Amino acid sequence: MGLGPRYLVALVVFALLMSLPFPRGHCQEIETGAASAILLAGGTGEVLFEKDPHTPRAPASMTKIMTLLLAFDAINAGRITLRDQVAITEGVKTLGEDPGTWVWLEPGEIWSLEELLVAIAVASANDACVAVAEHIAGNESIFVELMNQRAQDLGMENTHFQNSHGLSADEHYMSAYATALLSREASKHAGLLKLTSIYEYPGFRPEPRRLDLWNTNKLLVWYEGVDGLKTGWTEEADYCLAATAQRNGLRLISVVMGCGAANTHFSESIKLLQYGFANYFSQRAVSKGQILEQIPVLRGKEQAIGLVAAEDLDVILPKGEKDFTVKVNLERKVLTAPVDAGTECGQIQVWRGNKITASVALVASRSVERGNFLLSSWRFFKKWFQFGG
Repeated sequence: MGLGPRYLVALVVFALLMSLPFPRGHCQEIETGAASAILLAGGTGEVLFEKDPHTPRAPASMTKIMTLLLAFDAINAGRITLRDQVAITEGVKTLGEDPGTWVWLEPGEIWSLEELLVAIAVASANDACVAVAEHIAGNESIFVELMNQRAQDLGMENTHFQNSHGLSADEHYMSAYATALLSREASKHAGLLKLTSIYEYPGFRPEPRRLDLWNTNKLLVWYEGVDGLKTGWTEEADYCLAATAQRNGLRLISVVMGCGAANTHFSESIKLLQYGFANYFSQRAVSKGQILEQIPVLRGKEQAIGLVAAEDLDVILPKGEKDFTVKVNLERKVLTAPVDAGTECGQIQVWRGNKITASVALVASRSVERGNFLLSSWRFFKKWFQFGG
């Protein structure tokens, strides 16, 4: 009896790992054969390693991370749901005679949005990208405009999209750094990671045209903690991979582009991730909702409210180091009622040395209604008598 696919990939990854020069201490340089590469701390966005990170390159199917992100943006906003029934149109025929990877979608078929997103996340299906783009925006051209706008909002410089799937096109490119920013944003969506972490999806199509889907991201079974995101390959792009993994509260984002040989995008990504987990750890500096400051409220039913961290704030430290400082930077010294919960009043910053390494918003912990005239008058006379005494 032959070895199953999981045993075979385990043997392959073992061979890859044995060939890697694992780092033994932080601040060591990494040698990578990727044309561009970057390693980010997912929680803070701190760059831990980079090589030619800003050169725009063909991203191939890493493009699909943006397609998935826009889908989950729309889901979270309540504009669409995973249960939506999507009618496949003639738009899938625009891929031409060489559609790349696809799942044989035909005009007139009905698929759930969730099934189409699985086809994108697992099988890298180009036809599913077109169908999802049409469902969200009406046609792919409008969807591509949304992709470019979202890229701009995320600060993704050296980026321009021409389609929803990543097949080679003029003026379709991303840099490694921009891809890492995109991947970091995508990794904030638990539902998206749930799909990109699927390795095997049997019976996507039933008999007699049975189609089982296998994830193109082999790191899901080759490297502990990986739960996304997307591979890519075209002749123009060579082999690419945006990967994310989490261990012991530390999430890392790695991107490699322009790897020249099959499977080297996996070995180069393992090299980056291994470097990150071997040399860094994550420590919680401030918890979401933690009260860090009080601020006066004028003309409110309450005279002061607490300011809290809008999100958890973690600090990424080299192993063996513990020194960091948490500072509150108030941009507003007083609020005037009415005050809405979540009103931003400043930032909480993590400092290491003379550098800010992470920050989150400092916001009002709750709403405060405007006080009435009698309450304001009572407070005025109370202060007057206290002063007079």
